[in-house]
Amino acid sequence: MNGKTQSRKGYLPIPPEVERVGKKILDAAFKVHTTLGPGLLESAYEQCLAFELYQMGLKV
Repeated sequence: MNGKTQSRKGYLPIPPEVERVGKKILDAAFKVHTTLGPGLLESAYEQCLAFELYQMGLKV
């Protein structure tokens, strides 16, 4: 095992800032999909996701 990428029990913990941003992204994606439902073009979801992320204070 490479000590730089893995700990004794597996992978190193995710840094708190990465965890925070990742949670915001997943929350926004879930909200968009739940609100719009399936069947739209990817570009529609992309624009709505970008808007949600912007509203959460992330730069897109």
